[in-house]
Amino acid sequence: MCATAEVINVEGKRVDFKVPASDGIEEIGSGTYQRVVIDLRSSNECLKNEELLTQRWPDIAASL
Repeated sequence: MCATAEVINVEGKRVDFKVPASDGIEEIGSGTYQRVVIDLRSSNECLKNEELLTQRWPDIAASL
């Protein structure tokens, strides 16, 4: 089985890929895949804040 990915579009932080798959003889499927580039520092800070909220006020965090 073989799969490759080709970038078909870049828009801001979003990257779209075309992904065909073959069994070595013929194409057996295809699809698209989308990824978004993130700022790891900013994301980690958000996760820390969410964890603190959950620890201090679990009822409020559960309702969000």
